Amino acid sequence: MENKGFTLIETLVALAIFGALIVVIMRVFAGGFASQRRILEMQAVQRDGAYIMEVISREIRMAQNVDTTESYINNNSTEMTFVDHTGNPITYCRSLVTGVCNPAGDYFSMGGKIVNSDDAIVNNLTFAYTTSTDVYARAEPMVTVNLTMQSKGDANVKIDMQSSVAMRLYYLHM
Repeated sequence: MENKGFTLIETLVALAIFGALIVVIMRVFAGGFASQRRILEMQAVQRDGAYIMEVISREIRMAQNVDTTESYINNNSTEMTFVDHTGNPITYCRSLVTGVCNPAGDYFSMGGKIVNSDDAIVNNLTFAYTTSTDVYARAEPMVTVNLTMQSKGDANVKIDMQSSVAMRLYYLHM
């Protein structure tokens, strides 16, 4: 007698193998989606960080004057006040969602206005202002900015950025 069908055991073994393959494939897809989400969050944090550093660099480079009475002279301060290229005083700081400066805030404020998006929060923002003590060197003042940001969605997605910007103060030659 010839048997042309599958036994119950053969069917159960085939289903178990098929089920195991489905589980492995689903884990690979889930891992891929998690990696993609993390990459998108990292891009958002990098985009915000790069934008903030570009704004700070451009404004400081064009600044007319830095308030040298502040605590960030040769020190790290959480805020910086200077006169921008239009003659208006501006303060950069970490702030609350309202734009009010607060060293524990999650946002970057420029003159009371929030600059970063809601995708990332500011963990650290410090400014250090240095200038040459040699009156004959006429070295341009330098501002070093340290910025640490992280994703709101994933606390493990974090970037540290640092930039030193020379203020372009022009001297009259006599």
